[in-house]
Amino acid sequence: MLAGLSISILSLAPGLRAQTWNNPGTGDWTQAANWTGGLPNSGTNAVINNGGTATLAGIGAAASLFVGSANTGTLSISSGGALSVASTTFIGSGSGTGFANISGGTWDTAGDFFTGYFRPGTLGVTGGTVTVGGNSYVAYSSTSGATISNGSWTTTGGLYVGVDAGLGGAGTLTINGGTVTALTVPLATDLGSTGTINLNGGALATTQIVESNGTGGGFLNFNGGTLRATANATSLIDGFETGDVQLLAGGGAIDTNGFAAGISTALQGAGGLTKQGAGVLTLSGASNYSGTTVVTGGTLNVTGSISGGDDITVQAGGSLSGTGSVSASTGNYLYLNGSLIVGNTSLGSPVSSVLDLATSGAGSTLMGAGSTLALDLFMRGGNLTGNTSAADHISLAGLLDATAGGTLVLGNPNGLSGFSVGDSWSLFDLISGPGSISGSIAVNASALNLGVGLAGDFDETTGVLSIINAIPEPTRALLILGGMSVVATRRRRHAPGLC
Repeated sequence: MLAGLSISILSLAPGLRAQTWNNPGTGDWTQAANWTGGLPNSGTNAVINNGGTATLAGIGAAASLFVGSANTGTLSISSGGALSVASTTFIGSGSGTGFANISGGTWDTAGDFFTGYFRPGTLGVTGGTVTVGGNSYVAYSSTSGATISNGSWTTTGGLYVGVDAGLGGAGTLTINGGTVTALTVPLATDLGSTGTINLNGGALATTQIVESNGTGGGFLNFNGGTLRATANATSLIDGFETGDVQLLAGGGAIDTNGFAAGISTALQGAGGLTKQGAGVLTLSGASNYSGTTVVTGGTLNVTGSISGGDDITVQAGGSLSGTGSVSASTGNYLYLNGSLIVGNTSLGSPVSSVLDLATSGAGSTLMGAGSTLALDLFMRGGNLTGNTSAADHISLAGLLDATAGGTLVLGNPNGLSGFSVGDSWSLFDLISGPGSISGSIAVNASALNLGVGLAGDFDETTGVLSIINAIPEPTRALLILGGMSVVATRRRRHAPGLC
């Protein structure tokens, strides 16, 4: 149970008069005749609990608002409506059932906002903005739900879904469109509670979604919506048991929004994952889902594993990195049009790393013309192909097809110097997979600051990088010049018009 939250609604705003809705049908909030005692204001509580519906398309105010506190009550805010609540909003409380819908306008609550406080409550947002200065709750010791289809709902504090304060708590937050923003989103905070988020569209923006009590009562379902990070977060999704975070048929997107975010929970389901936005998303769990994986921006950093899915696509401007395992299911492809980076990009200091990359059957890893493979060298001096600490490497299963091009970009984090002909490193393990490379991969060795006449050479048949002479030896140079002279003579002899 959340300490300090089992408050009595009768004790709120002590001494304040309550203005009670008296229209059993549908009426205008701004008409004094619809209220017993006159229009509510910031110094009086407003109570809608006689089965009627209050509509607001103008300006309204209340100290605290109770929608359905002793019976059924409904509030409807439309375009042009502006409701200001100085303290707390309750949708469903006491012995009543509350319903609230906003299709336009604004609804500002300075304190906490309860959708279901010991009684059922329902919130629907199809437009407009809902703003909460404190915490928001969906199902505080009740069975309640909130559905957002358009507009926005912004909470300064936490958005709690499913709180048990003695009578159980079963909350459901469904986002079909619009944007829901909160500092944190705790689900199923107590032993007797459950909390479910259905992210079918729109966006949920937060620093963390967490199953608070580790009781197995929290569920997060992606089905077309986006989870957006609002700060650096080592655990953007945390505390869930395996199988409780699902990528359904519509899939899900995670927008790191320029931040570094991590998820240790395994992602599963029939759908796919799209990594959006600048920043780094690190997946450290054993994720297994059936859909595609797409990186449209930033970096998807895999230190755990991704397996079982359809095609994996890294778009231009995006990166796939890691020290874990990335594999497409049989017959599917890894399309690399951006960068593949070996190593954990969330670490401040790089260390020698291995990334497992696997395709099978008719599938392969296809490098685009502008794609890059980024690996670091950590040692130098002679033949280091048998030293796994000397350089990053890729353990490749299946075919890497570089027919369209691509570049191997060498990193030098330790500032190595003094490279010489014959220095060599194994950058690909082509045996364990087994794997193979077709086509030709260019080498960018600018970070090595090689001496004059030296160059990096990559052998696609062995996966070995070597330092070679870029300028031919004198004897070989003479042979080349001699051959050029013969060709020139032959060309003169056969030039048109000469006999």
